[in-house]
Amino acid sequence: MSSPCGLNCQRRQVSKQQLLALVCLLALGLVRESEASGLRFIAELPDSVVVQHRPASFHCLAYNDGRSQIVVRWFIDSVEVRNSSEHFLFDNGTLSFPSIVASGSSVGGGRSMYRCRASDESGSIVSREAKVEFAYLTEYPTDARGQAQVFATNNTVYLECPTPLPSSVPDAEVSWRKDGVEFTEGLDLGSYVTSLQIPTATARLDGSYNCLFHNNLLGKSVTSPAVPLTIKPSRKILNFVTDNTEMEVTVGGAVLFQCVVSSPNPPSVVTWRKFEKGQLPSGRVQYIGSNLKIVDVQSEDAGEYECGAAGSAQYFKLAVDEIPIIQQFSPSSAHTVIIHHSFEARCTVYSNPAPSVYWTFNGVNVNQSEVTSLGVTTSTNASSDQKTVTARLKIVDVLKTNEGYYQCFTSNFVGDVYKNLYLTVVVPPVLLVVPQPLETLQGKDFTLHCTITGSPAPSLTWRLNDDDITSDSRRKVVITQLKDRTVGLLRVAKSSHQDTGLYVCHGGNTAASVSSSAVRVSVYVGAKIITTEDTSGKLHRPATLSVEYVGLPLPTVQWYFEQSTAITSGQKYNILDNGALKILDVEFSDVGRYEVEVSNTVAGERHLDRRQLSLRVLPIVSIQDPTVSKLGSSIILNCSVQANPPASVINWYKESSTVVASGNEGISISTTRDTESYMLTSHLLLSELREEDFGNYSCVAVSDVGESTPALTALQQGEYTYNGFVVSKCVCGWSESEAIKLRC
Repeated sequence: MSSPCGLNCQRRQVSKQQLLALVCLLALGLVRESEASGLRFIAELPDSVVVQHRPASFHCLAYNDGRSQIVVRWFIDSVEVRNSSEHFLFDNGTLSFPSIVASGSSVGGGRSMYRCRASDESGSIVSREAKVEFAYLTEYPTDARGQAQVFATNNTVYLECPTPLPSSVPDAEVSWRKDGVEFTEGLDLGSYVTSLQIPTATARLDGSYNCLFHNNLLGKSVTSPAVPLTIKPSRKILNFVTDNTEMEVTVGGAVLFQCVVSSPNPPSVVTWRKFEKGQLPSGRVQYIGSNLKIVDVQSEDAGEYECGAAGSAQYFKLAVDEIPIIQQFSPSSAHTVIIHHSFEARCTVYSNPAPSVYWTFNGVNVNQSEVTSLGVTTSTNASSDQKTVTARLKIVDVLKTNEGYYQCFTSNFVGDVYKNLYLTVVVPPVLLVVPQPLETLQGKDFTLHCTITGSPAPSLTWRLNDDDITSDSRRKVVITQLKDRTVGLLRVAKSSHQDTGLYVCHGGNTAASVSSSAVRVSVYVGAKIITTEDTSGKLHRPATLSVEYVGLPLPTVQWYFEQSTAITSGQKYNILDNGALKILDVEFSDVGRYEVEVSNTVAGERHLDRRQLSLRVLPIVSIQDPTVSKLGSSIILNCSVQANPPASVINWYKESSTVVASGNEGISISTTRDTESYMLTSHLLLSELREEDFGNYSCVAVSDVGESTPALTALQQGEYTYNGFVVSKCVCGWSESEAIKLRC
C-alpha cells in the first residue's frame, strides 16, 4: 500500500493529463506572466482529500502589492465554477462547498482536478493543478484468506493479513486483534504493514487473529476474516499455584511476582524473563527465592513476565499506572498561519490507566459553543486498549478571532499534564489610506497621510524619488503602530523646491509587503523680483535694463514704459530669455521710468511682483573749434552738452586747474539752454588775450547721471605769414575733433 496522505498532503508527481491541461491553458491565454505587476500567489494550491457530504473550502490567495483589484476564478476538471446552491465563490478567493459531492467518477471515492486563476489589470496567473480526492474505505473481501506460520528454527510466529486487501484513501492504519482484543506483542513493523511477527511461540498465543483497517479521516474501520493460530505443546507442563498473575503498580512503587510450583519434586532452577523487549529491568531487580521483585517501577517495566521451570512457564502481567505522557505535540509551542488558510494541531497522549484528552482555547473547552462558533473542530482517536489517545484540532478557514492560546490537557487518577501553543494569525498588509497628490507654495507646511492595516502591525516607511526619508530639521516622520494597523504621517515644514517629487508609502509584515502608488507633490514658488538697478546708457548705443527674479512655474515677464505702454519685442526693444529688456538704439526719448512685472499662478492663485527702474543717458560733450584772434583781442570757446536728464552745470578747466570766472579779469562764463534738443551750451570768453592765456582747455558736463568725458581744445601763440613774410602774431587753436590748420 502507498504511504499515508492526510487532507493537505501535496503530491509532487505531475500526470500526462495535467501537463496536457496546462498546455491547453497556455494556448487559451489563461496563463500569463504577471511579474511586472507583482501579482503572485501567497501559497500554492495543495492536493487534498475531502469527505463526501461534508463542508469543504479551498483557498486561492493572491497579492499584487495593492496596485489594483484582484479577481479569482475557479476551474474544476477544466470547467469554470459559477455560484450555485452547491458551492459559493467569495471575493477573497475562497471556494466553499456546504456539502461537497463527488462528480460521479468511478475511481474509488471519486477525484477531480482543481485550479484557480487570479487576474488584475496587468495580467493573470494560474495556480498548479491540485488533485482533490474523496475519502473512502472498501469492505474487506469475503473471499480473503490469511495464514499463520511457526518456524521451528527460531520458534517465531508469522501472521499475514488475509488477501486481497481492502482499498482506502487516505491509506488506512493497520492493527491486530486476538480473540477480539487489541494485540501488541509482535515486533513493531509500522502502522501500515500487513504482517505480524511474534518472536517466541508459546501456547498462550493460541487464538483467532484479525487485521483491523482504520481510515482516520472517515472514522471507519473494517475487519478481516479470522486467521487461526494453534501452538502445540512440546514439553510436560508443571502446575503453578499462584493466583495473582495480573499486577498493577504506580510509577516509583515496587511489585513482587510470586512463582510457586505445585509438584512433589519442585524444580531447583526457576528462570525469569520479560517478553517484548526481552530484558529485565537493570539494577532494580531482586530475586527472593523463586520470586521476582522490581523496585522503583518505571513505565517501561509494564508488560508480560515469564517464570520458567522444567520447560513449563507461569505468566504475569504488569500494568504500570503513570501520569499521562504527551508523546507527540504538533505544531510546536508557537505557530503562525496566514488568515483564511487552514490549521491543524495534533496531541498524542499515552498513559496507564487510559487518559482523558481535550483541547482548550484561551482556557475554554473547544467543544463549547463559544469556541465552535469560531470554526474550531476536534476529533479523538484511541487505541484498542484506550491507553494511547490522539486528539486533533482543526480550523478550515482561519480567522483573526482564532488567534490565541491552545492547550492540550490530559489527565488520569495519577495526575494531569498539559502543553500550550500560541497561534498567531497573520493578516497581509492592505493600504487603507494612501497619500494624495499635492500642490503647495514654497515656505508653507504640508502633511502626507498613509494607513496600512495588517497583523502584526506592518512597518511603514516613506520614500521620495526612491530614496528613504528620515526625520531632520524640516521633515518629521511620525509612525503610530496600533494593534492591527500602522498610521504614518510625513510632516514637512517650510517647504522648498527640494521637496518636489514622487512620494511613496511602503509597508509590510511577515506575510507580505505593499506600496502605494507614487503621488507627486509640487512645491511652487510665487513670482518675486529679487533685484533691479537703474541703468545709465549712451546715446545711440544699446542699453539693457536687468531684473533678477524667482518663481515656479517659471514666471512671465512684462515691461512697461512710463507706467502705461506695454513693451513687446520688435525693432526697438528685445525682451531677453532671462527677462531683461534690451533697448537696441538709445534715444533721448527713451529716457524715463520703466516698470517690470513678473507673475505666475500657484494652486489657482496668481502671484505678481512689480518694480520700477530708470534709464538715463550720460551727457555728451562737444567743444567748438576756436576762431583766430590777435593778441589783445577777445576769443570765445563754446562747449555744448546733450543730456537727459539735462546737465546741471558745465565746468571749464585750463590744464588741471578750474577756470573760475568770478574775480578773474578778462574771463567770463555764460550758458544757454535749448529744451527741445536737450542742449546746454557754455561760453568761455577770454578778452584781451595775453601770453598767459595760451594752453590746453577742456569742459566737463555734470548731470544727475554723472560727469561726461572731457572735451579738449588748445590755444597757442603763432604768426600769420603771407608769401613767407610774418604779417602779425596770432592765436592758433584746435580741438580734439579736428585740428584747425593755420599757417602760423
